[in-house]
Amino acid sequence: EVVAVLYSLLHTLAKLIAPFVPFSADILAHDYLNPLKLAKEIQSIHLEDWPKSRKEFMDSKLEEQMAQARKLVMLLLAKRAQANIKVRQPLRQASVGVSLPAQLLDLIAKEVNVASVSVDPTLRQEVFLDTHIDAALLQEGFLREFIRQAQDLRKTAGLRPGQRASLFVDAPSDIIAFLRHHKPLLVRRLSAAFLWKAPDKQDGNGRTLNFEGKGVTIYI
Repeated sequence: EVVAVLYSLLHTLAKLIAPFVPFSADILAHDYLNPLKLAKEIQSIHLEDWPKSRKEFMDSKLEEQMAQARKLVMLLLAKRAQANIKVRQPLRQASVGVSLPAQLLDLIAKEVNVASVSVDPTLRQEVFLDTHIDAALLQEGFLREFIRQAQDLRKTAGLRPGQRASLFVDAPSDIIAFLRHHKPLLVRRLSAAFLWKAPDKQDGNGRTLNFEGKGVTIYI
């Protein structure tokens, strides 16, 4: 079923891009669609019928709700900017004054990086964002930034996804203890063995993070 959906998407995409990138569209059809053998062989994508809209798949109510959700995301991100809080820093909660399905509230939460979004029809403004950052949220934000920086180091070093590496961490003892506590997550996300001190010879490719005024340097 998943392959069938993928075939349908790529088939339609090939038709839509054909007037603009004709050779690429044909390559997509010949090299990626035909080998799946889910329909008759495509001789040339340029001989296919142009895609037609299907009204049974149109949902004007959902489109309106999505437009509302996009607007709410923009307003909440503006609240973050006003509070000078980066999107990478998790927050606890947000509220919106518009009733939306739970799936769209979850989508808003992911886009704005908050744990939950609730509906509060009594809001005087369209949105409310809880900008209080407690110790747990601060630690979660640091852990995400640590993983992001370490992944960027892996990429800079030319390592492939899943390729094992040694990660050196130079930090105060309390931060080392915090990272040790989350070692299973770090190993899984970074495919790395951890050494909790800086290497003897540093080649300048380290990254330094700041956590509560303390420096944390990563080498790979």
